[in-house]
Amino acid sequence: MSRKEPGFTERLQTAAKAKQAQLEKIQATARGNDAQSAERQAARVETETARQIRAAERKYANQVTAERRDAERAAEKARQARTVTEEKARKDAERVAQVEADAALKKEQKAARDRIWARSVSRSAELRRVRSSQCERWDGAKRPDERERRAPVGPTIASGARVRPAAGPALRCATVGATCLHRRVG
Repeated sequence: MSRKEPGFTERLQTAAKAKQAQLEKIQATARGNDAQSAERQAARVETETARQIRAAERKYANQVTAERRDAERAAEKARQARTVTEEKARKDAERVAQVEADAALKKEQKAARDRIWARSVSRSAELRRVRSSQCERWDGAKRPDERERRAPVGPTIASGARVRPAAGPALRCATVGATCLHRRVG
């Protein structure tokens, strides 16, 4: 077999034919692709439009949700502020009521102390009057033994109560017929 090698011109013609075939093939597919390409482009445009519409809907839905959430937060804050205000008003009212109750209690205690003091003063005045008018031992002055009777409170006993120092027994006054606070002399 002989080998025949193609010449330069033959190779150029073969290359030109191949290029022409490729060009025809590309043009044929391009003509067929023009219809498909237009369809694909229309589908892409339609898809992009739908994507933009969905994005706008999501944005609007997110905006509505954010506004609703903000309104709920504002309502919650208003409710909490109202609760705090009501609690503060309730505590203030309790505090005022407690102060009024304490003032009433102190007033009542003072009235009780005043009644006791008035009774004590009137009893002391009555004793002085009785002593000065009827008791033969009363000299009208404070006697040392009376000061002893009103001596300050002494030490405590086992029960925890305070005891007054003994100043001696009180006497029944024969003249008055009641217990006198003066002591037996001699």
